[in-house]
Amino acid sequence: MQDLTGDETTVRDILRVLFSHKLVFLIVTPIVIISAYVALEMRTPVFSASVTMLLAGQKEVEADSYARIMPKNLLISNTTMVKSKVVLERVVKKLNLDKRPLDYEKQHASKIKGRLIDQRVKKLKFFLEEVPAGEKRQYAYFQNAVNELASNVNVIPYPDTDLFAIRVNDYNPYEAVKIANSVSRSFIINDLEQQIVENKMKYGDKYATVVQLRNYIEEFEQYLDGRNLPDLDAMGPGTMKVVSQATPSYSPTSSVNKTSSLILAFILSMVLSAGLSFGFEYMDHTIKSPKEVVKYLNLACLGSIPKNTSKKLIHLEDNNSQYYQSYQSLYTRLYEAAKDQHLQSFLIADIDGPNESAAITANLAFYISQKMERNVLVIDADIRNCTISKLLDIPQTTGLADVLEEKIQFEDAIHSLGPQLSFLPAGHTDSNPMFPFGLSTMAKVLNKANE
Repeated sequence: MQDLTGDETTVRDILRVLFSHKLVFLIVTPIVIISAYVALEMRTPVFSASVTMLLAGQKEVEADSYARIMPKNLLISNTTMVKSKVVLERVVKKLNLDKRPLDYEKQHASKIKGRLIDQRVKKLKFFLEEVPAGEKRQYAYFQNAVNELASNVNVIPYPDTDLFAIRVNDYNPYEAVKIANSVSRSFIINDLEQQIVENKMKYGDKYATVVQLRNYIEEFEQYLDGRNLPDLDAMGPGTMKVVSQATPSYSPTSSVNKTSSLILAFILSMVLSAGLSFGFEYMDHTIKSPKEVVKYLNLACLGSIPKNTSKKLIHLEDNNSQYYQSYQSLYTRLYEAAKDQHLQSFLIADIDGPNESAAITANLAFYISQKMERNVLVIDADIRNCTISKLLDIPQTTGLADVLEEKIQFEDAIHSLGPQLSFLPAGHTDSNPMFPFGLSTMAKVLNKANE
């Protein structure tokens, strides 16, 4: 496997990217899992019950005026009537669905969903309470129940047949069965009422078929409570026949296994986090390792210092720590470079700010003076922030700025920090902190420091 530069990418490189962006995993994983959990809790279990019906044939008698406008596709036109207002209102009235509490779903929902239901019911109650009390308010509650029922009733035709199913959804499987049976019987009553109208228009009110159809309607109205009937009784006398009554289903529609879903969400969060990590890595053009310094900048890398925010200054007793050993390695490289090129002074700077360079300068000076027993002079040239002085907890007195402005002698500004370690603080100037460095006296200071 190769990266964008053509170099081989190892498993170690991949793990480095993932671990360097561990914060992405710590943020994305809980967000995805919590989101998945909330989404699962927002799903209230819904149960379905279906009644299968058959369009058995034409009506016995049709008025000529209706025959001219009757659609050719009787199945579509008749099934559309299932969700008609007259059919559903009869069911609501018989089953007292308008007396159901407005937060009926809350009885079957989770606590999280329950809070949202409370908010929704509160708004609905506010709207209904705006309706004047009395019959008008009762009618508003009644129509709300009819609309709710219409949203839970679906008519599903079977292709190339005269069969169709009336499917009802409810949060209670037994209520779903009762409502489905009631809707199918209300639909049959509606079909019988249409036949009565057509027969009355052609033969009159006393016609035997009209009387017989009325008797059928009175009988069927007793069964609107949705109870199960013998198959022959449930079939119905009209052109619409009940092939099979509704039976309770104990498995919710679109049921989801919560444990499997949360495991899948965890896996998805890992994949997403890894993708984001590699995306951030691709967009990050900073140098991340000594190898990349040589690779991209074509510069010699003398060493690298690991981040250590808890302890800035090294101690001899910590000689086994990685932080201490990194300075040991850096000094060795610097010593070799100084020996080959006869160097006596080094400038340490930081493009991101003086904090890290101050710690490196101070620690390197401590290591050289204490461990290698060589004379070291540290000069804090950061006149603006005095970072090394703050790190060493040295009071802000006279220093480099005062020497450059010839307010004090070089030797008088030196502070002794140990037998072989001296320090020249940044000092203080009333002019631009960058101005003193442009004076020729800076060269004299460095020459004295080399002595």
